Amino acid sequence: MKRLSDVLGEGEDGSYWFMCPGCESVVRIKGWVFDGNVEKPTFSPSVLTTMPDGDGSYVCHSFIRNGKIEFLLDCTHALSGKTVDLPAIPEFYFNE
Repeated sequence: MKRLSDVLGEGEDGSYWFMCPGCESVVRIKGWVFDGNVEKPTFSPSVLTTMPDGDGSYVCHSFIRNGKIEFLLDCTHALSGKTVDLPAIPEFYFNE
């Protein structure tokens, strides 16, 4: 992935990547509407990540607006209902 900013990367396939503190990993999105602001990006529609979990299903559902992640109430992690700044993507994810 190439760096677009500290908080946003771009894959070779045109996808975008951001660090999600709810998922505790980078998340890939492709096909979302992007406002072009690499420092404080906005994407639409919402981003929904689900995974099987030992006790059921893991859900991370959020909006990315103006460089912030707005976690929706259906999230199953501790950031449910909170809004946080997009964190920097760790350096090792970039292939520069």
